[in-house]
Amino acid sequence: MSNLRSLFFIIFIVFAIGCEPNPFAKGALVYKNMCASCHMDDGSGLGGNIPSLNNNLLYKDMELLTCTIVKGRVNLENRSLAMPAFDQLTDIELANLINFLSHQFGDDKQYLLNDVSKFKSGCTE
Repeated sequence: MSNLRSLFFIIFIVFAIGCEPNPFAKGALVYKNMCASCHMDDGSGLGGNIPSLNNNLLYKDMELLTCTIVKGRVNLENRSLAMPAFDQLTDIELANLINFLSHQFGDDKQYLLNDVSKFKSGCTE
C-alpha cells in the first residue's frame, strides 16, 4: 500500500511540475527573442516606422499574420525598415507566437498547431 501511495505521489508531482502555469510563456519567449527589439516589449512599435501590434488589423486575418511572420514584409516607405522573414521558426514556435500575440495584443482567439501549419503552407512568395 505504501508503494502505491508513493507511486501516485510521484505521478502527481511529475504532472504538477510539467503543467505550464502560463500557457503563453513559450510564445512570449519567442516574441522577446525575435520581435520585441523592433515592436517593443509592449507591442507599441516605433512610431510610423515599425507598426504597433496593439489592436492591429492583422489579427482579423490569421493567415496574413502567419505569412507576414514567415515571409517578412517590405516597408514601402522605408525599405531599410523591412520586417525580416522568420521562416526558421518551427510550426510549434510559430503557433506559440501567434497565440501569444493574439492573447497579448489581439482578440485572444486561440489557434491550434494544425491551423497554423495550414496557414503557413498557404504562404506564397
